[in-house]
Amino acid sequence: MKRIRLLLVIIVSIIFVGSTLYYFTKTEKTKFENSFDIDYQKIKDYSKVGSEFTDILRIYSNEYLADKVTNGNGDLSYIHYDAKTNTFNSDSLKANLQETNKGNISGVGKPNDNPTKFKEILLSDCLNNYFSEMYNAYPEISWIYYTSNSGFNNLYPFVPSDKFKFSNDVLKEESTTLGTFEKNPSRKSYWSHPYLDRAGKGMMVTVSSPVDFQNKYVGSVSIDITFKNLSKKLNKDFDAVLADANGNIIASSNAKFQSNDKITKMSILGKTYSRNILQQLNTIPKDKLKILNGMYTIKREIPGTNWTFYYFLPTSDKISLIGGKILPIIFITILLIWISWIAEKRMDAEKKLKNLVIDLEYKKNELEELSLNDPLTGVLNRRGLHKLILSDLEKIKTSENNCSFLLFDIDSFKKINDNYGHNVGDFVLSQSAKIIKELIRSNDYIGRWGGEEFLIVLPNTPYNQSKEIAERLRHAIDEFEYHYENYAIHVTMTFGLSKFDRQKGVSESISRADQAMYVGKQTGKNCVICYDELKGEKPHID
Repeated sequence: MKRIRLLLVIIVSIIFVGSTLYYFTKTEKTKFENSFDIDYQKIKDYSKVGSEFTDILRIYSNEYLADKVTNGNGDLSYIHYDAKTNTFNSDSLKANLQETNKGNISGVGKPNDNPTKFKEILLSDCLNNYFSEMYNAYPEISWIYYTSNSGFNNLYPFVPSDKFKFSNDVLKEESTTLGTFEKNPSRKSYWSHPYLDRAGKGMMVTVSSPVDFQNKYVGSVSIDITFKNLSKKLNKDFDAVLADANGNIIASSNAKFQSNDKITKMSILGKTYSRNILQQLNTIPKDKLKILNGMYTIKREIPGTNWTFYYFLPTSDKISLIGGKILPIIFITILLIWISWIAEKRMDAEKKLKNLVIDLEYKKNELEELSLNDPLTGVLNRRGLHKLILSDLEKIKTSENNCSFLLFDIDSFKKINDNYGHNVGDFVLSQSAKIIKELIRSNDYIGRWGGEEFLIVLPNTPYNQSKEIAERLRHAIDEFEYHYENYAIHVTMTFGLSKFDRQKGVSESISRADQAMYVGKQTGKNCVICYDELKGEKPHID
């Protein structure tokens, strides 16, 4: 009987290991395909955003240059002309601590050589605001700039001219040469071939849009993205390769397939995979997973570019990934067989103990999750907010970045409960939290502070931008109509805003936002009140 029981255990164990192996193999394949879709979407989004942004600035630039009213407007006193070298730059911005707001406009000749050139310089000055906004929104961007065929460019972020300045060689780059009417009759955005950055940020590609004035090509708006910045977003579990139609590798999750100072060709894949890998890649269909020499392979083109995105999982890596998961299973299976041979009761006890540990860990995690989140709205509760703020506090203290606290309250919430009932009140709370959470940025966080009050933390956000965010949120809620069953409910909110004061600490900074909010409550509601703008006015709290 014991032999039969042991034989049954062995048979079941073999079936279990085989099924587990199949499951892990299937799981890795699904994980591979899902990871490919995620990384592909990242690259696609970066290229799309870059193209659309330069196209928008192209339209703006064309309209600006065509507008006769703008001639001569603008303060360009920060641009210095050197008669000895017959060049100009805006290095004075560094001395005035304004280099974070503007790029360095440098060029040859006088800034006012001709009316078109001068007007383009005025345009470049206006573009700084858009450059700054885009650069802050997408940290993957290396440079944003306007290049004029008249002999200057505006490079953002600011770089002093002793490190980089305009030269006529810039006009020979593809960001300029591909914008002519002959090479770009559609006047849409275009991507350059890979090249080494003159300003020292390594290998990169550029997306540009041509700017025209009086049916002539006068300049281009460009965004540079380095190979390194594109590559660092890719999943390192798999070999991802982004290449153009000429076989130049633009980005890769594998450091062996990229260089920071020279172009790497797709032929390098032959050293890692098989010699005929390039010929095999040309034969496989797009968007379908294929197995080449035991290696998972898939490719897809990036719309609006001549790029193709490849994904590989070599056989050795596949064995390593699956083996790392299946070996513990095999070991445990053998151990279980041995335990069943020694004592079935002991095996049962160990199984129960193991299940108990797993259950306790699950319950511990579940309780921890419940203790940090508000069960009604799904956002952080007060304890969760405190924990997250304190975890970020050291970063805030040692950073020059700003942080703001935005406390808001649903106006006349008691009337909503009284008129419609508490179910509607709960709906308004949860719906409001959902709307606000969808509108704030990914690095901001929101939590329920108490009752109908919520707190939003805005890290790395200038104070003026925090005010704009608060007003945008207030307006969105004011415009939104809540529907619950047959009820249509109009909801407004009052916001109080305060800066994070490192000397006063977190509690006092939040208290100031609370005071500002109460002033808003007492002065009409449905508004945004900034603590620093109260001018001594304090709330009257009953």
